[in-house]
Amino acid sequence: MRPLVPLFALGLGLVAAVGCDKEKSGAEKLAEALAASNSAQKVVASASASQVDPAEQKYAERKKSLEQTALELKADESRIMAADANATPGMLRKYFADGADGDKLAKDLEAKCKKLHVDGIRITKTTVSETRLQGNLEDAEIEVLEEAAGKGSTNCFLYTQTWKWTGTKWVWKTLKAGKPSTCG
Repeated sequence: MRPLVPLFALGLGLVAAVGCDKEKSGAEKLAEALAASNSAQKVVASASASQVDPAEQKYAERKKSLEQTALELKADESRIMAADANATPGMLRKYFADGADGDKLAKDLEAKCKKLHVDGIRITKTTVSETRLQGNLEDAEIEVLEEAAGKGSTNCFLYTQTWKWTGTKWVWKTLKAGKPSTCG
């Protein structure tokens, strides 16, 4: 009969503990309220952190589109330099502003690429080194590292290009002289 007494006492303790759960002290109630408040604050902070600042989003989109446009231009230059069947006359025109100045810049760049083809030079790799957008996000400079092979050697040049946002696309403005750089 002895083993039943401790079990009975233990059973009463559980019933008593369950009964105490309904009546919480002021400290327990305050602790629960603080925990709920902290949890709510974390949810609000998490929601705020997941919202993207529109200015940051605009910057990221413009930067990405500029880098993509600059790399597409270099790919099209490479096609002309390699006398690729897809290299059609005037294919560089889309990278320049409308008008006579844009026409001239596109024709001059295409002629330069054709001359490099005759000289046996080919672009083998192009990467964006650095992109700088001005405060209004409509003017930008981008540094492009170009690896070119020809005449038995491989050389790398770092070119700085300036671009202008037209409201729908980036257009090429100028190219600063390339400077020799290390490949890789």
